[in-house]
Amino acid sequence: YHIKEVKSIGVGDYYGFSVDKNNLFLDGNFIVQSNTGKTKLIGIIAALHLLCFRKSITRIQAPKLDQVKKFSFKEIEESLTSLGRLRKRDGKEVPTKWGFLLKFIKFTKEKIYIIGQERHWYIEAVTAPRGDSSNLPGQHQLSYLLIFDECSGIEEGHIQASLGALTDTFNSCIAFSQHTQQRGKFHDFVSMGVWAVVRLSSRYSPRVKIEQLKVMLATYTDDEIRVRIDGLPPKNENGMLIDIAAVHRAYHNTNRIFKQQFKSVAFSYDVGYSGLRDAHVIVTAETKSFTNEATGREKQAYKIVDIQRDKGESLKPLQFIKQRVFPHILSYLREKEEQGIYYDNVLVGGDATAGGSEAWDKLEELLLEGADYNFILSPIRWGSDKLYFEDKKRYINARAKAFVKIKEALDDNLLSIEIDRNKSFVIKELSSIPFVWSTKFLYKILSKEEMRRKAIPSPDTADSIAQLTLLQHVSEDEEYGEEYEEELDVDMEDKESDNDEHYVDVDIEQEENVNLDILMPKTIGNINIEDDF
Repeated sequence: YHIKEVKSIGVGDYYGFSVDKNNLFLDGNFIVQSNTGKTKLIGIIAALHLLCFRKSITRIQAPKLDQVKKFSFKEIEESLTSLGRLRKRDGKEVPTKWGFLLKFIKFTKEKIYIIGQERHWYIEAVTAPRGDSSNLPGQHQLSYLLIFDECSGIEEGHIQASLGALTDTFNSCIAFSQHTQQRGKFHDFVSMGVWAVVRLSSRYSPRVKIEQLKVMLATYTDDEIRVRIDGLPPKNENGMLIDIAAVHRAYHNTNRIFKQQFKSVAFSYDVGYSGLRDAHVIVTAETKSFTNEATGREKQAYKIVDIQRDKGESLKPLQFIKQRVFPHILSYLREKEEQGIYYDNVLVGGDATAGGSEAWDKLEELLLEGADYNFILSPIRWGSDKLYFEDKKRYINARAKAFVKIKEALDDNLLSIEIDRNKSFVIKELSSIPFVWSTKFLYKILSKEEMRRKAIPSPDTADSIAQLTLLQHVSEDEEYGEEYEEELDVDMEDKESDNDEHYVDVDIEQEENVNLDILMPKTIGNINIEDDF
């Protein structure tokens, strides 16, 4: 191949690219891997049901119709059209003996059916509007297969309405899903003892590359490992994200990492809009960004050296910027210079949404025109900031990412709070961050309004601390990776001694109520599968 031109088209979504048309692809970590086959399995099962059962109906139901049409239908068509592909025999390409079947099958965007039997012998995709299951009851048919794809994301009422059509002898149902929550219809299927349950763990799949598994184990939190890798339900479900004990441990952290000189300093602020609940907050932290050599994963360490807090009613947003934030940044940097301390990078980030937008613009103007420092500016727009690559598979928005990163820094012993000012606010707010799992098993932090309704304090101080993780860090000295790795190993040994169920060595077979990717009834009509098949 000869590359004639390379042109940048900006930053966008990355989906990898295929290698040699062999169903392998290169991911964002430059690891060659393949899909593990859930959608492929749906395609094979649906194709077999269509071909092997006369006048059969297969219905595939999912939270979103496009999900079925783009993925499941593609795999069904692939399975069926493979019947007509040429096969090599004695060095010659010859047609398969089943290729003639294709002339009886019609493929459309809405249905795959036997020609002449469009109403009685087909595969279809369905979904329903939220709260309305009127279009879901299926046709009663002797051979009827109902497949739930991403079952945890389908409303319980919709599932129940669809199950009502399974009344004939050869009617059956298969539910595919990650076990994202310990409640709901899918959880009932797993735990009620009526359904045959099969769990697929990525640890044992021959198609999962060990390099990718190591990256996932190093990247995911414990609950993400349970759900995304081991097929188990999360332990911490819809509770508080950060444990209060972890926040207490962060105060005056004795980890030797924090005895090192940090070459970057970060200023993060949150604008208070109301004196009733909100407060103006400025957090100052020295930071260090480095790459861990063992995993190739970039890490940040945070040494919080100052936290200032004012009631929202005391200053308007622009006054807060002019009288508090801008003077504080300059005075801190000049004081450090008098002590002979110079930073390679000065990171500044703050609330730039709604009412904070004007305040951010003013601060940006003041910093760029009135100060001679190498500022790296990062406006924070919680919900509207785009996520890229793997982040899109883990977080609902940037706010969720920020708080999970703080949780990870606490868990990895990489956050130290060096001062006791406003300690009560820090502990109360960081340990009162409620989260839920979305239907796609993404982290979602409750909004301030939702927290207000639950009588949870406005997390202005916690927001400012979490924003530190979204600032544009610059990688620094590489030799620090080895020391970090050594320090982390000590921490992990302590964790293992305190907790026998450390996630790397979890005994999956001992878990109760395990999640299984495939659920099938033990009986079809009056036929017992285990006895007769």
